[in-house]
Amino acid sequence: MEDERDAKMMFRYKFTDACMEELNAFAKLHQYDDRHDFKEAWTEWTESQEELILSETERLNQLGYSGDVLDKMFKSARYYFRKKPLVVTVPKERKKYDKADRNILESIDSHVQEHLREKPSAGFLDFCEKHPEVDKDDSKVKKTYKNRHYSASLKI
Repeated sequence: MEDERDAKMMFRYKFTDACMEELNAFAKLHQYDDRHDFKEAWTEWTESQEELILSETERLNQLGYSGDVLDKMFKSARYYFRKKPLVVTVPKERKKYDKADRNILESIDSHVQEHLREKPSAGFLDFCEKHPEVDKDDSKVKKTYKNRHYSASLKI
């Protein structure tokens, strides 16, 4: 019986780093060429990179790739590397989430249950009158109240 690891099929055949660097360099050099000029430059490039293409073709075929390696390279250069940005963007750091106080949440929930038939805005004003410790201009408390009102109205 065949070992399970041997039975796994590979679905994504990647180029070597050296090949990807060459394809990326070519694609960026011809990034703004129209398709005819790009194709002409591609033909010249393939002639000058014959050794790289041959070794990459052999490597991918040994891994089990049965497609046309040169076509795979062309499509990668034309449709992926050409449009790939040069600068890697760094994701923004998320701000720290500030949880609402448990006592205020319980007060909001009980108030919402009593005033569920009212508009959320009217209920919030009433809540602020009954709870003077809450700042009615605090957008976080207002949003929390309205979200809890909405969630409670869905449960009816």
